Order: sequence, then structure tokens, then C-alpha cells
Amino acid sequence: MQNQVNTEEMNKGSLPLTEINTIVVVHGAWSSANDWHITAAELVLTGNRVITVNLPGHGSDETSVSDISLQLYIYEVLKAIGDEKDITLVGHSFGGIVVKAVADLIAPQIKKIIYLAAYVPQDGDSLLSIAQTDSESLIGKNLIVDEQAGVVGIVKEAVAEIFMADAPESAGATDRRDTRFFGNLCFILHPMNVIWNWQKERPATF
Repeated sequence: MQNQVNTEEMNKGSLPLTEINTIVVVHGAWSSANDWHITAAELVLTGNRVITVNLPGHGSDETSVSDISLQLYIYEVLKAIGDEKDITLVGHSFGGIVVKAVADLIAPQIKKIIYLAAYVPQDGDSLLSIAQTDSESLIGKNLIVDEQAGVVGIVKEAVAEIFMADAPESAGATDRRDTRFFGNLCFILHPMNVIWNWQKERPATF
């Protein structure tokens, strides 16, 4: 489930590196690690090592939605990081919830956390309650909640405007993201217990 950009290969022909930063990127809902391959390549060319994590049930991963949980997402990121040190941890959108939990668990390994247009929960928040605070969000207006199947999707006609509003028209023709479901409703609707230990010691960018 983990896609890791090959730093050594992509740095051939580039300037000598004096210090390599390790950046771990966690994508958002209805996305995958593949959506970050262009950004990851650019970061590598400027002297970084990049690990893009593909969360279970996203992209080509076929984990059953009934098996998906926030804990499984957290485990996948922890597995990708392993023993790496001085990590810059990036969470996009829903990925902000995941990286926040990961950073709390392995604070000594994290140098910095970056929330990129991300959800940052407070104690007692649910993903849905956070989303509902943004009255201008197009996602909330186009959600399809299937309580029987335990999943949340996006209206097909709204996909391009929500996910590719600033992208070239050609991007829409090649986009294959699966918007039929996001994940188990248990952690989408239920409040989270949040402990803000990590940010007391490490910098965060929002």
C-alpha cells in the first residue's frame, strides 16, 4: 500500500545534496498516493526523500470497506515511516486527522507536521461535524451517505469541480478516482478522542 519515490534515481543529474529531508505525505478522502506523484517528483528534485502513503481502500487497494478504520489508516502510515527520523509529516484534507494521530504516537520521530487544507480535530469532533463547519465546501453539498453499506460517496457530476477545479481540462479525462465510497461510517460520524501532546513540542504549519 506504500508508494515510495526513488530519491537516488531521480537525483541523477541534479545538484549535489548536502542534506536530505524525509517527507511523508498522506492523501485525503477519495484520493490516493498516485495523486501526489508529480508533487513528490518535484520535491525529490529539490533534495528531499519522499514517501507517499496509500491508505487502505484507496487507489488500487482492495481492502474491504468493512475492514477500514481510522486505526488501520494510522497503522499503514506508521508502517511506512518505520524507523525514519526527523520526518516532515504532511496531511491533506482527511489526511490531517491521520497524521495528527500518527504524530502523537511517534512524536520523537517527527520534525514538523504540515496540515494542507486539512481537517484538524479537537476532542469530541467527528469528521462530519468538522466538515459541516465549512458552509462554502462543495463536498458537504454533494455527499451520498449509504448507511446500510456504511459508506460515503460523492455525486458523480460534482467530481470535476470538487477535485479538479484548478487542473487542466485534460486531467479530468484521465482521472479515475473512485468516489463511490470513502470509508466506514463509524469513524466518520462518531466523535474522536484527541490528545494534543505532539504540538506542544514540535512545530506545525496550517
